[in-house]
Amino acid sequence: ATLRRIVAAGGGMREVWAQGAFVALREGDLDLDGFMSTLLAQDYSGWVVVEQDVIPRPGDPVDRAVTNQIINRKALSTWLP
Repeated sequence: ATLRRIVAAGGGMREVWAQGAFVALREGDLDLDGFMSTLLAQDYSGWVVVEQDVIPRPGDPVDRAVTNQIINRKALSTWLP
């Protein structure tokens, strides 16, 4: 929803980063559980690349990046033993 709003307003990547469009896994609009379940059900054994560009905003907790990575790794561990 955030990305659609920014694009509709003619914003670029700087606005995407600054307005927090990149969130921890399972917190966004993407049905990541459904995607990963479908992918793994097909016996996919290749690479999966997750790009999560985050630019800290004023007032963000100092440990935000660490917290997000803990959330991300927990999500990934549910799919990738």
